[in-house]
Amino acid sequence: MKRKFKINLSEKNKAFGFLLPIFVDELNLKFLGKIEGFYTGNKKIDDGEYCFLYEFSAKPEFLEYEAELAKSEHYIGHEDFDQYVLYKFRLPNNLEATVKLFKSGKYSLFSSKHQDLVVKMFGKKPKSIFNKDSELRKKLEKELKVKISLDAELSSVPKEETLVFANHVTELNLETENTIDKYE
Repeated sequence: MKRKFKINLSEKNKAFGFLLPIFVDELNLKFLGKIEGFYTGNKKIDDGEYCFLYEFSAKPEFLEYEAELAKSEHYIGHEDFDQYVLYKFRLPNNLEATVKLFKSGKYSLFSSKHQDLVVKMFGKKPKSIFNKDSELRKKLEKELKVKISLDAELSSVPKEETLVFANHVTELNLETENTIDKYE
């Protein structure tokens, strides 16, 4: 029997918003509209697998792209999950510092190049976070009913559990329609 999966795609994690544009540039990723998720771990937080979840397409240009991905020096492999494919890569050495800053919530310390890539893809909100914008600070202070230091980052540290792909997928047991343990 073919394995079936349920993948929670309801909410994008912070890696999608802060790191995806940088990886798109570094790895020359294409078909951006088909990327459904980005994870800094496959089965656990620091397993060395940086994963892109794509909605699969059987179109020849996507299949050619898939072959191109596999030629990357950072490519580890892929796994199929029904209509989705999880492409796994090793972290390029030149992105280690940015990923470390990301995981510690130090977004304003990203290099200007990396900030520009994120802003180009996602616009005004990340720019306000990178710049520690006073209007955003005031808005957050009002919402949270706290005083926020001028030195404070304006977005929280990412939740580790949201960064791991395995925490978003469940294998379905179609014989009993119950779910079994998360993908391992």
